[in-house]
Amino acid sequence: MPPTIGKLVNLQALHLRDTDLDQLPAAIGKLKNLQWLDVRGASLTQLPSSFVQLKKLTRLNLSANKFSTLPLEVVQLTGLTRLNIGANDLSQLPTSFVQLSKLTRLALDRNYFKSFPPELTQLKKLQKLDLSGNQLTRLSATIVRLKELRYLSLDRNQLKELPSNITQLSKLTRLHLTSNPISRNTRQKIKQSLPNCKIQF
Repeated sequence: MPPTIGKLVNLQALHLRDTDLDQLPAAIGKLKNLQWLDVRGASLTQLPSSFVQLKKLTRLNLSANKFSTLPLEVVQLTGLTRLNIGANDLSQLPTSFVQLSKLTRLALDRNYFKSFPPELTQLKKLQKLDLSGNQLTRLSATIVRLKELRYLSLDRNQLKELPSNITQLSKLTRLHLTSNPISRNTRQKIKQSLPNCKIQF
């Protein structure tokens, strides 16, 4: 990407899908009006420090890159409402992730999380959460703090059951649990505990 990208100061959306980019130029920080950035399918492992200047950014897609840790530049973008960091090499989130309190949609699918990231419980506005394709063996009971949650995908994990207090997610309407080692009896219990939720096993 040419450094002259920084001259497009009125740009509001930038889509750079499926490129061979392994870094973004520092000049990207000059795009003060950028609201939506899609860099899925590249080879990024880090972000330039100037990334924190994208204060108007509300939607960010960094899926299918090569991040082994979440860049701290991301958690400083506190205006984000949608974040997709699926299909990377993440196994945990930084504690500062709680700063992204405006998030309503979050995709962490196809990473290497073995437990429910505790930082997520602070995201009080979260409505859609995708944790499919990870290595979860249990779901923390603290997930019920996400009172606004409507959609939860836990497909392709190693879950055998859900916490009994899952009933407290009263706004949940879609729950995906395919390809988990959940017994027939447990499936029935889950259905009974969430009668108003469409569940896929």
